[in-house]
Amino acid sequence: MSQEGCWVPRTVAVERGLSDVCEQLRAAGYQVVDLDERGVAAADAIVVAGMNVNLMQAETTLTPAPVIVAKGRNAEEVVREVQRRAVEQR
Repeated sequence: MSQEGCWVPRTVAVERGLSDVCEQLRAAGYQVVDLDERGVAAADAIVVAGMNVNLMQAETTLTPAPVIVAKGRNAEEVVREVQRRAVEQR
């Protein structure tokens, strides 16, 4: 639940096709859910392959969860970014 006294997201919605990211997030203790309407609603953070993903088929999606772009990063870098963004949210 916490890392160094800070809140850490427990549920991360991940775009399909990012299986290496899913594995790393699970290994780090996160619950991984699909990037769909239900997953986004439950997510504390969202991981997408690139910024062209249209969350919930809307022009504008309002979610308090940070959106992390995986493009150009390996799975470990994405997990570190999820953790870093969680600290910034506090």
